[in-house]
Order: sequence, then structure tokens, then C-alpha cells
Amino acid sequence: MLKYTIELLNENSVSIKTITINENGETIGEPHRRAYLNDEKERAELIEDLPEYIQNAVFAVWDANNT
Repeated sequence: MLKYTIELLNENSVSIKTITINENGETIGEPHRRAYLNDEKERAELIEDLPEYIQNAVFAVWDANNT
């Protein structure tokens, strides 16, 4: 299972931390972090990489600022 955390979110970018959790609730490996810019290319990558509930949270901020 993957756990996602939005670490930094503003009108220009977002940083997402991903942690892999096993069936016992233990963390496997090291957290992975990825930043996305609010541009056409990285918006498309965000849509490919992340679940819809994370997309909705990010786009709520990005779209509100019409960047």
C-alpha cells in the first residue's frame, strides 16, 4: 500500500511524499519525494502518477489561482 502526503503546496508547485506500507502497517524502504510544477507537462505527469484524491487537492489550489 502507498501512503501519500502533500508536504508543500502553493500556486506554483507541490511536493508529494510517498511511503510504502506493508500489511502490518510497517514502512518499507525510504520515503520517496517528488515535486511537480504547475505547468502543462507536469500537470499531466501528476495525473499519471497520483490517485484522484491527491489530484483534486492539488488542482483545487492550482485552479483557484488560474496559473
